[in-house]
Amino acid sequence: ESFELPDADVVVDCFDSKESKNLLSRLAFRNNIYFVHAGVFGYFGQIITLKDKVLEEVFSFGEQKNYIVPQTVGVVASLQAMETIKIICSLEPNLLNKILSVDLLNYTLDTITLRD
Repeated sequence: ESFELPDADVVVDCFDSKESKNLLSRLAFRNNIYFVHAGVFGYFGQIITLKDKVLEEVFSFGEQKNYIVPQTVGVVASLQAMETIKIICSLEPNLLNKILSVDLLNYTLDTITLRD
């Protein structure tokens, strides 16, 4: 963890391993930078923006599975990109300390607000 992040306003998590996601989250937290996480499995995905928490405080990643539906990745990545654009444009991120849960099997979106 001796890696230093360059000067940035936001860090976007596009990794597929829990170790890399957690490391990047800790680096963003240490540098007080927004961290926009996305993850997918099958027809489901989630997006969250963090600044005062690390990913490990929110998710405990279990055994990783490799069941990915490419269309789910496309939808979740588009939502993640939109959240990132808001931060870059100095707009308030909608998902700060909120999980957007995406269910493409049933076409539902749910938002869960984290407790402090």
